[in-house]
Amino acid sequence: MKSEGDSAEWLKVQNRLLQFKEMISVYGERKAFSLIIEQGRG
Repeated sequence: MKSEGDSAEWLKVQNRLLQFKEMISVYGERKAFSLIIEQGRG
Protein backbone atom coordinates (compact mmCIF):
# COMPACT_ATOMS: atom_id res chain seq x y z
CA MET A 1 0.00 0.00 0.00
CA LYS A 2 1.06 3.56 -0.66
CA SER A 3 1.30 6.16 2.06
CA GLU A 4 -0.34 9.58 1.78
CA GLY A 5 3.01 11.19 0.97
CA ASP A 6 3.55 8.81 -1.93
CA SER A 7 0.19 9.58 -3.49
CA ALA A 8 0.76 13.32 -3.15
CA GLU A 9 4.11 12.96 -4.94
CA TRP A 10 2.45 10.82 -7.62
CA LEU A 11 -0.16 13.53 -8.23
CA LYS A 12 2.62 16.07 -8.70
CA VAL A 13 4.28 13.78 -11.23
CA GLN A 14 1.00 13.25 -13.10
CA ASN A 15 0.37 17.00 -13.21
CA ARG A 16 3.86 17.56 -14.59
CA LEU A 17 3.24 14.98 -17.30
CA LEU A 18 -0.06 16.58 -18.26
CA GLN A 19 1.56 20.01 -18.50
CA PHE A 20 4.36 18.48 -20.54
CA LYS A 21 1.92 16.87 -23.00
CA GLU A 22 0.02 20.14 -23.37
CA MET A 23 3.24 22.06 -24.00
CA ILE A 24 4.29 19.54 -26.64
CA SER A 25 0.93 19.84 -28.39
CA VAL A 26 1.17 23.64 -28.32
CA TYR A 27 4.86 24.23 -29.00
CA GLY A 28 6.11 21.01 -30.52
CA GLU A 29 8.62 18.69 -28.88
CA ARG A 30 11.82 20.68 -29.29
CA LYS A 31 10.37 23.95 -28.03
CA ALA A 32 8.63 22.21 -25.13
CA PHE A 33 11.82 20.46 -24.04
CA SER A 34 13.84 23.66 -24.12
CA LEU A 35 11.15 25.50 -22.15
CA ILE A 36 11.00 22.75 -19.53
CA ILE A 37 14.78 22.69 -19.20
CA GLU A 38 14.76 26.47 -18.68
CA GLN A 39 12.03 26.12 -16.03
CA GLY A 40 14.09 23.48 -14.26
CA ARG A 41 16.99 25.90 -13.99
CA GLY A 42 14.84 28.78 -12.71
